[in-house]
Amino acid sequence: MQVKKYEARSMKEALEMVKKDLGPDAVILSARDNKKGFGIAGEGSVEITAAVSEVTLRKKQFTESKLIDKDKARFQASPARQQKELIEKMVQNQVEKTKPRPVTAQRYIEIDSMVKEQVAQQQSQQTASTEEYSSLHSEIMVLKKMINQFQSMPQGVAAAQQFKSHELQNMYLKLCDEGMNPLDAQKLVLKAQESLPVSRLQDKGMIEGWIARAIMDQSLIATDGLDKKVHVFWGPPGVGKTTTIVKLAAQLMRTRGKKIALVTMDTLKVGATEQLKIYAQILNAPFAVLRSAQDWKDISVHLDSVDHVFVDSPGPAIQLRKEAEYCQKIIGPKNHNQRHHLVLSAAFPREKMFDLINRAEVFNCDDLIVTHLDERQHFGSIYSLMLELALPLHSFGLGVRMPDDFEMATRERVLDLIFHITNRNSEEFMRGSV
Repeated sequence: MQVKKYEARSMKEALEMVKKDLGPDAVILSARDNKKGFGIAGEGSVEITAAVSEVTLRKKQFTESKLIDKDKARFQASPARQQKELIEKMVQNQVEKTKPRPVTAQRYIEIDSMVKEQVAQQQSQQTASTEEYSSLHSEIMVLKKMINQFQSMPQGVAAAQQFKSHELQNMYLKLCDEGMNPLDAQKLVLKAQESLPVSRLQDKGMIEGWIARAIMDQSLIATDGLDKKVHVFWGPPGVGKTTTIVKLAAQLMRTRGKKIALVTMDTLKVGATEQLKIYAQILNAPFAVLRSAQDWKDISVHLDSVDHVFVDSPGPAIQLRKEAEYCQKIIGPKNHNQRHHLVLSAAFPREKMFDLINRAEVFNCDDLIVTHLDERQHFGSIYSLMLELALPLHSFGLGVRMPDDFEMATRERVLDLIFHITNRNSEEFMRGSV
């Protein structure tokens, strides 16, 4: 699934950009007028979010690759209907060319060989069909979820008109600008409007205080889970799972005197095993690599002397169900002595989160760790992500410093991130000291 945003001076120009880039079958997910100017001249602009399946996009790219530059320009400028007809025609021609020749065209062939070849082809086609169906089903589910959320999402000015005061409207827009899902922001502000006396709906401080208390009350915060022995960390590539494991291990060893063993199943990424091994040597912690269920059985008998075992999973596991099943076969089904953590990056765009959320249930995680807070300026998305996953927040990765840039999640910290209380107080202090 390809999801992209386009900005242009007019709706017509934006739609032409979508058609040229994603093809005539692209689906428009949202369209809005930008308040800010477009380009140097500061003219108004239109922003469109569009999506197309990988299969459809590859068909368009294949068609363009077969055209010379002159014909490609004519193709891109042609109406969507003509584009679709040409794409289907060229793809169908290619399919016809690649079809296997009839068996009768082969004069000298052993019957056994012919039967084996036909069986092999059928098995290959069945496997390909199953994989294609699985991929298509996943894409459809993600797109359906995105469309449903878009349809239920209040849109800008129209949503703000539901509020009975200018201060309530400003609070809604502020929460949206902070990255919170507009639907979550709408629910909070409407609830404040219902709960506060009419005479206080113009009071900015009262509204902000009510919203702040509601965010704290609704924030889900996990316990540290140190009653469990085995902690498994799941997440996509690049979210900082290994760094998170080392930071948490170092803090527990330093502040609570815990004995931690570091274990990795990530034998796919080049250097991942060596990286965790080096950290284990620095921490003077036991280290092991798991490649099979037998490895897990072999090392388990040597882990009685440690308080906790931290297990690093392969990066692709969040995307590939087979990888997740492979890992779960190694360490066995989740039991009462295991705690599973889902690690996601605050730097991920919301579009990328849809697919991750759709697949996260595979891992049966107990809580959520959010990393890369240093790469974001707005944190309302953390609150919405917590609600959408229905997972309590465990901890935050704040930066690259080891092991200091790591802290356990609290309701107060969630509120601080959304309202920038610490930064605001620091700026006021600096202004007062000048």
